[in-house]
Amino acid sequence: MELAPDDRFIDPSCGSGTFLIERYQQVVGEEADQGLATYDEVVSALERLAGNDLNTFSAVLAQIQILWHVLGFRDDLLKAEEFPDIAISDKANSIIRPGVEIAQHGRFIEIDRPDYGGVGGNPPYVRPERAGEIDDRTREYFENGYDRWPGISAEANLYALFMYRALDGWCRQPNRWGENAGRLGFVVPLALCGTNENSDLRRLFGPNGRWTIKEIVDLEVIWRNVFDADVLPIVIIVEARPPRLPLDAKWLNKLEPLPERRELRHQVRAARLQPWLDNRLKNSSPKHRDVWERIADRNRRRWVPDQVLIKLADKSCIDFGDGTKRPSFDLAAIKPALIEYSDLFTPDGRIVTRITPERRAIVNKLRANSQLSSALRQYWNKKSGQERGSVRLTAPSIDSFRWELREMISRGVVFAGRKKHAQNGVGHKIYKGENIVSGEIFGEPQDTGVDISAARNRYLFEFMGILPERLWAVPMITTCPNAVSFDPREVAFTDTATIFAPRTELAKVPFDMLFVSRVYRYFYALTCRMSFLNMNRSHVYPTNLRLLPWNDAVASIADDLEALRAPLVSACENHFRTETAMFAALEKLPLRPFRVVVREGVKATGGKVEWSESLLKGTEKIELSAASKAAPEADGWHVSISEYLLDWIKVPDESAALGLAMALRARAGTEQKMVDRATLLDMPIPPDAEMRESFARIISDYRDADHADAIEAVVDKIDGLIGPALGLDKDDLALIRKEMIKDPFLRNIVPRWPATQTRLHGYRTGLDSSDRYS
Repeated sequence: MELAPDDRFIDPSCGSGTFLIERYQQVVGEEADQGLATYDEVVSALERLAGNDLNTFSAVLAQIQILWHVLGFRDDLLKAEEFPDIAISDKANSIIRPGVEIAQHGRFIEIDRPDYGGVGGNPPYVRPERAGEIDDRTREYFENGYDRWPGISAEANLYALFMYRALDGWCRQPNRWGENAGRLGFVVPLALCGTNENSDLRRLFGPNGRWTIKEIVDLEVIWRNVFDADVLPIVIIVEARPPRLPLDAKWLNKLEPLPERRELRHQVRAARLQPWLDNRLKNSSPKHRDVWERIADRNRRRWVPDQVLIKLADKSCIDFGDGTKRPSFDLAAIKPALIEYSDLFTPDGRIVTRITPERRAIVNKLRANSQLSSALRQYWNKKSGQERGSVRLTAPSIDSFRWELREMISRGVVFAGRKKHAQNGVGHKIYKGENIVSGEIFGEPQDTGVDISAARNRYLFEFMGILPERLWAVPMITTCPNAVSFDPREVAFTDTATIFAPRTELAKVPFDMLFVSRVYRYFYALTCRMSFLNMNRSHVYPTNLRLLPWNDAVASIADDLEALRAPLVSACENHFRTETAMFAALEKLPLRPFRVVVREGVKATGGKVEWSESLLKGTEKIELSAASKAAPEADGWHVSISEYLLDWIKVPDESAALGLAMALRARAGTEQKMVDRATLLDMPIPPDAEMRESFARIISDYRDADHADAIEAVVDKIDGLIGPALGLDKDDLALIRKEMIKDPFLRNIVPRWPATQTRLHGYRTGLDSSDRYS
């Protein structure tokens, strides 16, 4: 947060005091531990700390933990005859508006002040329906806003209310130049960046907003190592002042009247003053140069546009230490990307955390195209008058004000307890989004012979009379859009899929081939996610599917794309079915579990298996590397597991180590590439040199042709068609290819390839109940 030593700091939901202790250590604690600080300096630092927690036990524990750090000054404490004052309150609801007496318990009244240089912590993540009622004055406080700035919904998640309250009520307010503003530093869910419920708060961070985002650390790739809960976290640092954007050249003309907006007016004044200050600095004497340099630099900071620091965490920043405590994270060592402030936001106001200047250049080219919404078939829906709800494909000639133009894109069918079968037995086959792989419907239907006219909401399926012969379905939850075509008169999908129909002249465009391209996967992953689920997944709603790029030039390459279908399917079948056949052949060998081979070796040699902390403490499975190998050490064999040095096993027995390394390499790049400690212990491995030779022979027989590379080669050809149609050049495609293969996040944004099998759950208990949507 880059706080000054004398800045006051508050954690408004302090729990047992972790952030307060870290702040104390940062200011004076480390020096005190080294004998380099005085008791008065320690007391002064403690006086600048404040905290609150609803839970009394947590608040008391926070006080005790902080006091523990000053017990080294025993003689000073005895002379003082009392402990230093620790300003931590309990029972107070931090987000309640100041002045509401029912919530201002104890000391919170005195620490609830707008003069903190820093507000930090990990606020509670509680959905509004679980947060309880708030009083009318507090609701008014959040929703009415301040001055010309709008507020946010009082029904927002608690972490959003904490952010608003901190920036509005606790952070030190800046002077007219935006200087000396307090800062917020919170660990919050990634959902802040994209979900609809946070749109009001994001507007206050936008290019013309009230507050300025300074830094974001995206922790999605390592989320399991941060929290035990199912939360994808980010670290966000915000300054309590409006952002400064690049100035229009006209404002530098001194004859131009100053702008009306207060913050912009001061920025323009500073920019107009800069040339004069730079000239004084240039002509100053050596005696006064330092003074003029400081003045010029200070003025420059008043008008230079803001940029945002983006850091993308991966496992290389984790330090598991000696395994006696939770891992630590070296966020400072992550290579940052510095982007222009406006580039942090999508046109619809979402925050994109994975953008870099290089990625932004490609995204801008793709955004120069139309959106996929322009490729959708349209129809007219009568919204009032007689025959309300009727539809037609042509524009109405009379009463046009009673009709609205819509696009053919929607969710699938919602039964909500109203599913029934057709009397004649000739109803629809019903599938879910999980049945969709690229270009194929996988598995048996969830139900057959269903009369969908009884469904609670049929969406597009309600208009059979105007639907084309072929619609497209995209699974709702996935890492990137996958599409399959279907006949809506025979097949229907539930609302676990998004359904769309292209314009008539685009009927031959193979959208399933379009979506497997790296271009579309890249754009979707970086800019189109509106929800955030574990395993790199998100919801593909009609809203964000519309945002994908489109150019009618794609229609001219439809036949060329279709011609690549057979090579793609063949490559996928060779890869995935060969993989299945390879493992089937390996299973016929007399392999033995790793733990059994080690146990027998230990009887002869002694020793034990040692595990890296990532395997002992980590809750997330590790992705195997094809470079896994066993290397001899003084007292055993070191077996590397992944591309990261922190993932390893130390094995006392040579045969066990060599056999394990060979088994790991066989799984790398396959659907069995993810492992944890339990998987490794039970993994079948070749137990001796003779069996390793047989094992290697089978691997060689099935991997002489690299079928995975064959898939990538077909995708290269798909990209070579789609890229130019959307305005990308060879360098753009090369960068996309490199990042989709190397980046720890993007390499997991892969479609459900043809010939793959997905896990089918079928209907889940309670999801089809009649009162689910009431």
